Amino acid sequence: MTVPKALKLINWWIAQRENILKEVLNFNDSEITTIIHNSEKTIISNLKLIRGELVPKCKHPKKMQDTCNGQKYCMACNWDL
Repeated sequence: MTVPKALKLINWWIAQRENILKEVLNFNDSEITTIIHNSEKTIISNLKLIRGELVPKCKHPKKMQDTCNGQKYCMACNWDL
């Protein structure tokens, strides 16, 4: 799996979890609703942390860009440009 595909999957997963979180808020307040709400918030924050690790913080300077088989990429972080 390539990084862009993984990012797409994680973004989809985050959206699904956020929808679940909205649905949970529609139920009456109870202890189980609070537990599920807190659990979903934790899962969403963990997924966002994983997504943050996959996206490089590199600015892809021109001197670090190269082309391989017609595809430009950054030699510093190996990100396809």
